[in-house]
Amino acid sequence: MNIIVTGNNGLLGKSLTHKLLKNGHRVYGFSRHMAKDTVAVKHRNFKHIKVDLRRFKSVQDACNSIEDVKFIFHTATIHPAKNKKGISSYLDTNFKGAVNLLKACKERGFKNIIVSSSFSVYGKPEYLPIDERHPARPDNFYALTKLQADLLFEFYARKMGFHIIILRYDGIYGLGQTMPGFMQYLFESLLKDRDVILFNNGKQKRDNVYVDDVVEANLKAMRLIRKTNFDIFNIGGGKPRTSLERARITRRILKSKSKIILNNKTNPFFDYDIYLDISKARKVLGYRPTELDQNITKMIKEGKSDAETV
Repeated sequence: MNIIVTGNNGLLGKSLTHKLLKNGHRVYGFSRHMAKDTVAVKHRNFKHIKVDLRRFKSVQDACNSIEDVKFIFHTATIHPAKNKKGISSYLDTNFKGAVNLLKACKERGFKNIIVSSSFSVYGKPEYLPIDERHPARPDNFYALTKLQADLLFEFYARKMGFHIIILRYDGIYGLGQTMPGFMQYLFESLLKDRDVILFNNGKQKRDNVYVDDVVEANLKAMRLIRKTNFDIFNIGGGKPRTSLERARITRRILKSKSKIILNNKTNPFFDYDIYLDISKARKVLGYRPTELDQNITKMIKEGKSDAETV
């Protein structure tokens, strides 16, 4: 089948592209910059199209160049960054990009879209774990624009005959991720025997999800999407753990000599526990995340494989 993956240069977009190509599909990668993925670029069933989601004409021209697209995986987004961006930066890609994509898809009749969203749309939890019925009260511009996009996708499903599934992730991690995150910090520090510092005395609970599990959730959504007009699923790691528990597991598997240092300072991003209820995804999608120790082992093997290739 012909499939579009937006944001194919990101960790999820790249991993999803590889899996789709492996499964025999033809993939069109939409991204603002030239494709950096040498594996995909060399594949006969992959074509990169330089697309600026912020500009409707760019998205329209790209969609007009492709026939009979069966599915679109929309992973492109502007993530929160250390250098704080104004709301316009997030609106341009996260919301306006969704507007432009939907308009172009409506013109071409491409109506099956699987959307990558975020746990952050819920804001500070009123209860744990957070299910899909939890109130959405974003705490920052990124989360606000992701929620705006989610509402827009729901509108197109309800009013325009689209089939759309939104997947809300709880912090994706994996080898080669482009955005900094706690699991990346742990893995890289412990691999090099550097000490790790844990805020909140290591007691803060999260449920980060491995990129391969997210890919599988997307593929399962692809099988379900034609049976529904619209649905939302939380996608997490399946086992909330404190930062200290995750650090100890990762250190053990890596056989690291690093020290784990507990710090009573609060996390500068948020100082509360947050994790998702994934029971709906388990029941409806058949989603089954893998264990943390298995994922760390995969990252080690992938790292060695990449080093041997270089």
